Amino acid sequence: MKNSKIGMIIGTLILIVVAYGWLSPSTNETKTFSDGVMSFNYPGDFDNASYSVENNSNSSM
Repeated sequence: MKNSKIGMIIGTLILIVVAYGWLSPSTNETKTFSDGVMSFNYPGDFDNASYSVENNSNSSM
């Protein structure tokens, strides 16, 4: 009895996740990068991360 309730709960959760995947709006917009040597597609909502590099060391490789 206990196992069937756990199975039913897990099955319901899986069904909810699957239904959400089918019903959620998908954004299939892609952008293309090309520099003449290589090209690739990436998601249209991809944002560049802003960062700063503060390297004050004088080490060389």
